[in-house]
Amino acid sequence: MYHWLEVALSRYPTPGPVPIEATGSTPILAAKWLAAGALGAVLLAVCHAGRHGLSALQLLQVACIPLGAYLLLTTTVHPWYVTVIVPILPFLLGRPGGFVTSRRYVWPWLYFSAAVSLSYLTYLDPASLREYPAVRFLEYVPFCLLLTWAAWPTISGAGRCAQA
Repeated sequence: MYHWLEVALSRYPTPGPVPIEATGSTPILAAKWLAAGALGAVLLAVCHAGRHGLSALQLLQVACIPLGAYLLLTTTVHPWYVTVIVPILPFLLGRPGGFVTSRRYVWPWLYFSAAVSLSYLTYLDPASLREYPAVRFLEYVPFCLLLTWAAWPTISGAGRCAQA
C-alpha cells in the first residue's frame, strides 16, 4: 500500500521504489510521513479503545489492528512479516455464539498470508531483480476488497447488533 501512496504523490509510475533522482525527496518523504501519521492515528485509537476495560480476548482482537496497519503502511513487506499476525487470527473468531464482527477479518488476512508469497517471483531472474505489477495487484487488490467486505458491517452500522 505504501508503494501506491508513493507513486500517487510522486506521479512517477514504477513497479519498484520511486527513484529519488527522478522525483526528488519531497514526495517520498511525504509518503513516509503520511504512512507514519496514519499508523500513529491507529495506535492512538487502539490505546484509547484499550482504556475501556477490554477482556483478554478483546485485547488480542484489537492487537491485530496496529499489526495489520503496520503491514499495510510499511515500505517493505517480506512474506515472513505476515507471520506476526497469523497466530492471532484464531482469536478473531471470538466465542461461539458471540456478537463478534471481527471474525470476518480472518479471511482477508488468510488470503494475504498466502498471496504475499507471490513476491518471491521477484527472484525469478537473479540477473534482473524486479517487481511485477501483476504480482502486487494479485497480492493487494483482492486483499483490500476482502478487508472492505470485512469492515462493511462496521462502516455501514449494520454490524453493531448483528451476529457474525
